[in-house]
Amino acid sequence: MKRLHALGAFVACACAATAAAQLEDAEHLSAPVPETVHLLELAAGLERPPAGATARRLVAIAPTATAETSPSPALETDTAPADWRLTAATGRSPATVTLDVGGPLGPLLRTTLASDLAYVHAVRVDDDADFTVQGEAVRSRTGVQARLRIGPRDGTQGHQRDYQGPEEGLLAFAHSFADDAVEALTGRRSGFAGRLTFSRRIARGRKDIFVAAADGRNLERMSSGHGIATLPAFGPGGVFYSVATPTGVFITRSGLDDRPLVGGRRTNMGARYCHGRLYFASSRDGNTDIYSVLPDGTDEQRLTHDEGIDVSPTCAPGGGIAFVSSRRGRPQVFLRNAGDGPTAEVEQLTHGPGESQTPALCGRFVAYTEVEDGMRVVLLDRETGVRRQVSPGTAGDHLDPAFSPGCRMLAWVGPGGLHVARRDGHLRRVIVESAPGTLGTVRWER
Repeated sequence: MKRLHALGAFVACACAATAAAQLEDAEHLSAPVPETVHLLELAAGLERPPAGATARRLVAIAPTATAETSPSPALETDTAPADWRLTAATGRSPATVTLDVGGPLGPLLRTTLASDLAYVHAVRVDDDADFTVQGEAVRSRTGVQARLRIGPRDGTQGHQRDYQGPEEGLLAFAHSFADDAVEALTGRRSGFAGRLTFSRRIARGRKDIFVAAADGRNLERMSSGHGIATLPAFGPGGVFYSVATPTGVFITRSGLDDRPLVGGRRTNMGARYCHGRLYFASSRDGNTDIYSVLPDGTDEQRLTHDEGIDVSPTCAPGGGIAFVSSRRGRPQVFLRNAGDGPTAEVEQLTHGPGESQTPALCGRFVAYTEVEDGMRVVLLDRETGVRRQVSPGTAGDHLDPAFSPGCRMLAWVGPGGLHVARRDGHLRRVIVESAPGTLGTVRWER
């Protein structure tokens, strides 16, 4: 397998067509390319999508009743405050929950709740449980009415939510309630009701940015639909992403109709929002380093000053920023602790056998793409030093991991499309299906 050192070639190349074609691989300091003909297509700006490339949403649901049912009498309203948490001391770990949801649409709610809760180690669905979820979901003449309540089995506390609206909104209601339940039981949400953003190749010379629900529903295009847009990330006002132009690459935001927010004649890419600022990689001063600006593109600051190539900035706990750098040879993940100026402390986080790229940090965990004889998603526990591969060992590349809120789940791009799994790699499923090589750079809204 030959390797195209995409970022180095990208920064050094003045050819706009080459720059645009290489933008998808520029997030990786070294991207695998299987054939010489593919290299020639990249160099000519003629990268073509695989034959038969398609994308569709996959949503697993339980069968629902077809007969319209009259709404049931109103359930008793719970008046617990919005910041309520379950406080019953049971002495059990994990917390156990019974799902008692009735009505013609009850199976759909139960299946969705059980599927979500399976991703949380600290919660287990069990018939003999300390806590119970009760409720029902029925069709009405105006759509659907649903009510869910979670509390101890003795009924001493409770948290309740109601839904009334179209039937297609019932899944979103169930995911949102699952987040409520997990937060009540553990103190942390899990992102079931959140969103993911990613890039997708539509045709030769065209890539767009999309947003979808965490289960693959509600696919929506966020970019203008012209040219090559990639490397998305959520931030204030929408989704930030990079766009290739004849003179370089600039950063824009959804809703700006591809007008530059962070521009210039060189490379500006891979924006991530955290700690109140937008962090990105840029070659505006010759070398490729990490910079930051305010969300409106003002107050530019340069954060790294090393001779190596620094790319892929990402948020780190405590006000720090992690990024990929070749400053010590093979690209690895580094952590720049909170602080100003070139003297801020920098720590190397990964020391794996291959190259480490596209990192994501959440709590004590670092997920990243390991590049050595292909690409795989690896999880590092910074407290124990234990690293493990979480993507399957099957053929095909797995890359660009992203954490859910609460660090319990990971999303990444792999064979077949957009994958979501528990943090340990179990319960993996494809939520957006697509042909190989058409998706890239997934990020979870946090």
